[in-house]
Amino acid sequence: WQIPSPLTIQYASRVRKLDLSYNCLQTLAGIEYFNCLEELVLDNNLLNDSIRFFYNPFMKCLSINKNKVIVAIVE
Repeated sequence: WQIPSPLTIQYASRVRKLDLSYNCLQTLAGIEYFNCLEELVLDNNLLNDSIRFFYNPFMKCLSINKNKVIVAIVE
């Protein structure tokens, strides 16, 4: 599953907050078009360590709870 392209084409340039929780997303293909996002919620999907995020200077909040992402903290 991925972000539906009609959503991307029609709204991407205007969206500031996007909640895609509980959508069984396995990829973030198309998220790069949402270049004005300030808040992105991706909780409870099927995202794993292979996801890549784009640089967004406006991003203030990113939530990826309850996915298949393993975060390693190295000191």
